[in-house]
Amino acid sequence: MLHWTYKSLLADRFAVLGAAASIALALLLALYLDAVFRGEAAQIAAFLEHSDADVFVLQKGVANLHMSSTRVTENAIAAAGGVDGIARMRRLVYRPALVGPRGGERLAYIVGTGADGDRAWEIEAGAPQPAAGEALLPAPMARQQGLGVGDPVRIKEREFVIGGLTRGTFSMANPLIYITEADARDLFEEGDGADALLVWAQPGTGPAALSGRINAASDDVAALTRAELVTSDTQLALDMGGALVGLMSTIGMLVAALIVAFASYSFVARRMRELAVIKALGATRASMLASAALQTGVIGALGGGFAAAGIVVLDAALALWVPEVAVKPALGITVVLSGVTLLVAELAALVPAWQLLNVDPAEVFNA
Repeated sequence: MLHWTYKSLLADRFAVLGAAASIALALLLALYLDAVFRGEAAQIAAFLEHSDADVFVLQKGVANLHMSSTRVTENAIAAAGGVDGIARMRRLVYRPALVGPRGGERLAYIVGTGADGDRAWEIEAGAPQPAAGEALLPAPMARQQGLGVGDPVRIKEREFVIGGLTRGTFSMANPLIYITEADARDLFEEGDGADALLVWAQPGTGPAALSGRINAASDDVAALTRAELVTSDTQLALDMGGALVGLMSTIGMLVAALIVAFASYSFVARRMRELAVIKALGATRASMLASAALQTGVIGALGGGFAAAGIVVLDAALALWVPEVAVKPALGITVVLSGVTLLVAELAALVPAWQLLNVDPAEVFNA
């Protein structure tokens, strides 16, 4: 029986490859939707991930840097600055603004940075730090608007010159633009205080302990460790698009399940006559079911391998042709979905095989 299973797969290799390709496409559909969603959610917290600050101090009651309005007053800054265990502290201007020509604006987050402040973690072209009157734009965003280094760009009602193009700072929901802190304060009419404080701990002082001391020192602030803020912002991103993308992913998985089931059912159903001959020659029920399951397992494994290779190719292609789409495949989701796919495929393949077990082989040839 094992020999027949092998010969059957080899003799109909084009059908095997076709069924495997169908399963791979179904898996890619579901995995890609999930990967894009996770990639965009992770990109929203990219600024925090690349910061080396131990603690972020926000306005009392605020737990997110993204999609939040936060203001730390001078009194709160003074109170936080008197806490033991602080190595250094820096003010951050971080606000959303419309960027681009009239009628073609899009929302971006403006980071006001000083000479020793936050900077883009990867530069594609131009300067790594903006000078007065300059802005560093994400490269995908600049390309969308046909702009390059030296071109003017409108932020709110003010025109800046593009001093550099950055990588890793773009997402569809949260592109980051760097300007000087002085320009940011002027742009947003922010004279004193800050939108947030970045705090570095002294050696021997943990982030959790330091954030607790800052919270105890002032009733007007909410101090969070960087890890806590990353988790909070990422969860916010997941919650904002969770319902819609969850529905899309569910639909994608249902379509994938139908494709997998049809491919597996069709592959085994086309071999009904061969299985009938084997049954007539005395093959046991268990060996026939095992053969159908083995054939489907081989096809499922091939489909999973094609899908894994497809994700790598698709990721590289998107990074080259559509760099504004952030993709982050999740290994756990891939493993679970592959397991569910294999289970669906096996169940679908066993249906025609099980039907044949209860049918006279002669009826199959007379049909």
